[in-house]
Amino acid sequence: MSLRALLRAWLPERPYFQYPSRKRHPRSSPLASPLLLVVEGPHDIEFLKRISVILSVHDPHLPDLVSMERRGRVIFIPFGGGDAGLWMDRLAPPGLPELHIYDRESSPETELRQRMAEMVNLRPGCQAVLTSKRSLENYLHPAAIREVCGVELEFTDDDPVAESLLGVFITRRMTSPGRSCRAGPRSAAATASRSGSIQKSWTA
Repeated sequence: MSLRALLRAWLPERPYFQYPSRKRHPRSSPLASPLLLVVEGPHDIEFLKRISVILSVHDPHLPDLVSMERRGRVIFIPFGGGDAGLWMDRLAPPGLPELHIYDRESSPETELRQRMAEMVNLRPGCQAVLTSKRSLENYLHPAAIREVCGVELEFTDDDPVAESLLGVFITRRMTSPGRSCRAGPRSAAATASRSGSIQKSWTA
């Protein structure tokens, strides 16, 4: 499932949440059930919020996460990367619905995260998925990165985009000390999501 399809299915702009193929937790109420959206870090939150604003203008079936967060319908939880297993059931006590989006990364981390996602999916009202690409940064179109950083960066679905940007920044700093991007590698990726170019790759 693409991230676009995932957001459309799990975050519709409806009066109340209606979660696909999931039973509501017995303690949760349709009148007061914000979705806990678990991602790896603050730049992932910014990435999702910014692209949702852009894409919701062109597709009314997609949510505006900025608006939903403002209205208390979505609560972002950054788990800080690393061991996703620590978050398998940490948020279970309140009984709120949860959507976990983990970067796929590469093997053997991919297999570990997939097992963690399967454990989350056993809990009512919760779903965890791995991105089909290595990380959220891989959903950026190269034109978006070029617009923000002036960097021509070609990459595949499996390349470490943030690390590649970091390598470019280090080389640029060593060869041209006065020249720099407006942001660091991960924040640059989040900033680049403002570009309309993101629409070219978001369906993958």
